[in-house]
Amino acid sequence: MGTGRKIEAAVWAAALLLAAGNAWAQDGAPAAEAVEPAPAIDPEVERILGLAQQGMELERAGRYAEALPPLGEAYQALARQAPPQNRWRLNTALSLANSLDRLRRRREAASILAHENQALIEAGQDAATDAPYVAYALARVLNNDNRFEEAGAAAQRACDLYARPEHGANTERCRQLDMVRAEAGMAVDLTPEQAAEVQARRDLRDLTRAMDGRDPDAAEAAFARLLAWYEATEGAQAPLSLELRGLRAEWRQGLGRIDEALAEAADIHALSAQARGEADPGTLSLLQAYTRTALAAGQTDDAFARLEAARPAVAQAKGSGSVEALRLATWRADLLQGVGRYDEAAGVLETALAAASDLSVADPDRLGARISQAALLPLRGRHREGVEALIALLDEQGDTEGVDQTRLNQARIALAEGLLIDGRVDEADQILDSALQAWPADARKTMQSRAVALMLMSMVRRQQSRIPAALDLARQADAILATRAPTSLMRIRAMRVLGSTLVAAERYGEAGEVLRDTAALEARILGEDHPEIATTLLALAEAQYEAGAVEASSATLTRAVLQAERQFGRGHMFVGSAYNQAALLAWRADQMQEAGRLIDIAVDSYAASLGAENPQTVRARVNQAAIMAESGRRAEAAAAYQTLLDSRIERLGRDHPQVAGLMYNIAAQMQPELAAGEAEDMLRHAVAVGRAQLQPGDPDRMLWESGLARQLLATGRPAEALPLYRALGREAVARPGRLSVEAVGVTESQRLRGMFRAQVIAAWRVAHPPVAEPGRPLA
Repeated sequence: MGTGRKIEAAVWAAALLLAAGNAWAQDGAPAAEAVEPAPAIDPEVERILGLAQQGMELERAGRYAEALPPLGEAYQALARQAPPQNRWRLNTALSLANSLDRLRRRREAASILAHENQALIEAGQDAATDAPYVAYALARVLNNDNRFEEAGAAAQRACDLYARPEHGANTERCRQLDMVRAEAGMAVDLTPEQAAEVQARRDLRDLTRAMDGRDPDAAEAAFARLLAWYEATEGAQAPLSLELRGLRAEWRQGLGRIDEALAEAADIHALSAQARGEADPGTLSLLQAYTRTALAAGQTDDAFARLEAARPAVAQAKGSGSVEALRLATWRADLLQGVGRYDEAAGVLETALAAASDLSVADPDRLGARISQAALLPLRGRHREGVEALIALLDEQGDTEGVDQTRLNQARIALAEGLLIDGRVDEADQILDSALQAWPADARKTMQSRAVALMLMSMVRRQQSRIPAALDLARQADAILATRAPTSLMRIRAMRVLGSTLVAAERYGEAGEVLRDTAALEARILGEDHPEIATTLLALAEAQYEAGAVEASSATLTRAVLQAERQFGRGHMFVGSAYNQAALLAWRADQMQEAGRLIDIAVDSYAASLGAENPQTVRARVNQAAIMAESGRRAEAAAAYQTLLDSRIERLGRDHPQVAGLMYNIAAQMQPELAAGEAEDMLRHAVAVGRAQLQPGDPDRMLWESGLARQLLATGRPAEALPLYRALGREAVARPGRLSVEAVGVTESQRLRGMFRAQVIAAWRVAHPPVAEPGRPLA
């Protein structure tokens, strides 16, 4: 006979090789009968039964995840080869289903048990030893999965089977399913304690529905009923009572009731510490929840104190190099980062990781600490190191089974931020897209991290000139954090991104309001001199200038420059941004000597912190050359422009939009120094690149075409210039999402429209000179 028939014949013997393990012995499942081993066993049969035995032993030891592979392989073979009543098959199925149930994979567990239950029914094997227990286990799993009607039907079948003489007329086993049947709506006599438990389970279902349906009143009522039952049966300091209150604190935070959430999180941590000690795992879990809530609320002093109080207790109970000690250090570093104290946070993590050197590099907590450490580097002006460290971490982890994806997504978000600083927008786009896919929009526990990813994606879209999309993402991020972390550093950054995006959308009045609110919140939470405020002030100064408030803009920008330099000194990217903006404002105010001084500092600061080839450094060098030209330093400007053009062509290629923009600048500013026709050639090349690579209405494309039109007009070819001007006028009016005209002040959109309209009129008059009628002068 073939191998398959050998297996089938052998497994009929049930326990010819090994004694069958009792998969659900803790609930009273029957034990297998001992049978003398047969003289010869097929090797494949021996392997399958060995896997089953190995899996059952792991399951009995509570090592459910380790039990799944051997049990799964053994069950697949036994379900194909053995008859439904075979005890190896049934006990393997029971053990596998129990492991899945304990791992909360209840749909899979129920599917296995339902399959075995139906197989017994179809084979007419109700008398099989384990038939009632399969129905019993199925009822329990279905009930755990909240499939109450199906659970009731399985429970009734178990009761009917247990009542039969061949199963010992075991009515007590049926009584154990009374609550399962009651939850299915069956008429069952329950003790008061059982009735209270059934009601509590119903309350838990009501709570889940209310939370999913965002019904605060129903959720609060269900929380109150459940807590009353838990405290009556378990005690107010019992783990289940505290866990439920922790869930309520998280729920309230999600509703924006941040003060209530913080008070509850603080209270339950204190109760747990008093009852179980500072180093208890449950207490530490509640401490982590409290520190996160405190950070979201911007009230971190008590959180720092509690972390400090827990440290000696954890060191004594677990050791200074333990996982628990590393967790405490990581939470402390998160708090320090959350209030902008980046260097202190880095020091805490460095010390903690050195103490925990015996932990595996793949340990989830060690990984989390390393991610936090690498994520701090861009915030400390060392973005290149941060990018390299985060890429190495992600490559190291890869698709390793069991790695915490939430932690890896934290690395992805930090990496995206570093890539944005480095001008690698497309790479940041891909990284953020993968992170957002891992976090569903309705996942409550990851909403804050999702908001940070949305905020960064808004910055990506802004750099891609997709302003409407950027504004939508910025609003989403701010709306989430306004509720869940209203006074946190994350919220401050989301507000700043929203304000900057509103500036890009030319909604200057609204941008000014958002950015003023951001600066006020920063001053209250972080202090008047915190470096984060300088970044906000830069955006506010731009909004004020574009809205026509030039003096206010100058004062704001001066404050930003002084604050950035005081905090970081020259040679930092924040300082480079501040001086670059200040130089542009001085240029617009025709203060060319001051603009030249400021832009030189900006270029030096960018180059020192970001590198000579970083896009921000290159943009500042372009501004520097333009200011030289406008200041009469023509020879210096020509040399600077030529150096920039050569390096950009070598690095990016002649047809890159950055090269086209640089050619436009040179043609617009350096005409006396250019050879005949060279300016027009540069402008035509820029226009060709814009039309090939940029969308209609893109501001750079419009600017380059306008430059070519002006060149044609200036060289006596109005008929060629006129079609360009007409097209530009139409694009200026139709530009989507960027040209909303505000009621107050001359906006960029109004300036552009007026400029193009005047140019079109001028070109028309040159191309079509009016002819005076007899007796009437020309207008």
